[in-house]
Amino acid sequence: MAATLDDPERLRPHPYDDADRFWSAAAEHQVDLLLIDAARTSGADRSWPEDARQRARTADVAAAALRTLRDRELAVVLEALAAADVPCLLLKGAALAHTLYRHPHLRRRNDADLLVRTGDAGRLADLLRPLGYARLAGTSGEYVTSQMHFDRPDCADHRYALDVHWRLVNTHTVSDAIAFDALAGASVAVPGLGPHAWTLSAPHALALACIHRVAHHQDSGHLPWLCDVRLLAAAMVPADVDVFVDAASKLAIRAACAHTIAAAAGRFRVPSAPQLIDRVRPAAGDPVEPSARFLRGGMSQTDILRSDLSSLGWRGRAVLLREHLFPPAAYMRAQYAGWPAVLLPVAYLHRVFAGAPKWLRRG
Repeated sequence: MAATLDDPERLRPHPYDDADRFWSAAAEHQVDLLLIDAARTSGADRSWPEDARQRARTADVAAAALRTLRDRELAVVLEALAAADVPCLLLKGAALAHTLYRHPHLRRRNDADLLVRTGDAGRLADLLRPLGYARLAGTSGEYVTSQMHFDRPDCADHRYALDVHWRLVNTHTVSDAIAFDALAGASVAVPGLGPHAWTLSAPHALALACIHRVAHHQDSGHLPWLCDVRLLAAAMVPADVDVFVDAASKLAIRAACAHTIAAAAGRFRVPSAPQLIDRVRPAAGDPVEPSARFLRGGMSQTDILRSDLSSLGWRGRAVLLREHLFPPAAYMRAQYAGWPAVLLPVAYLHRVFAGAPKWLRRG
């Protein structure tokens, strides 16, 4: 699929049909719209039968319409946060769709990621409630998570979903060395999402894209994420490369960045990859970065917990363990909705023993 994006002529013998194995695989990898666009712009679709071209147009128009609805809703959310004086930055797909791709709908995504200051996170539920959003059941605490999920319950297809972060990533192995204000100071506007839409600069977005797929998703080969890396690398000017290397150094993710850029270059043409990798990879003899342990892949939840514990002080370790073992009672009541309140202590025990296999299972 990635090679086909670099060489659209390969699409000539594959007329669009969402039931065809080629196109169903493309949809599974979330690059079907990119391939349709590549076929159209390259002229490869001229060899397709008219009904195939019409099906492709229908799929493209439907995706564009849904993206327009979601983007309008996101603009409303951003306006509400701005009115309440809550600065936020768009992260990942919601912003990259508008800043990197020919058309926003070509970059498939299921939610919108927002980054806010830690001190503003507690206000989000109250600010989003009048807009119809409800916080999804999830654990919470000082160390156990750095994000909250919101959805519009009135939308059966969950077309409006928000993922609100107050740290760039959950794992404590990656230090939160870049403060929100520093990221905001270098941020760029996203005009397609209204006057209150701002996102990370290309160097900061590339650093996040590199560590996100490694630390959050076990070195995933998910093509849209690698395509993001490809386009971010292409968008960088020499001054951006300096900022990118500095950000990777502060976050101690230089090895992860070099690894991810190499992974993108292994799937796509990334002309700047050799130079970027040479600049960002750790020098021989440099100390091994804690985040490098994620490059091995196949980590269990226990491995990740062990990694987090090694990155925290004694108080942080104690609090993190307590938050994992004893999440808030409200969360437990939601998870065990059919259980009488008197059995809440039993529910905690059941959660520990029932969840043990998941903690030992390797990714």
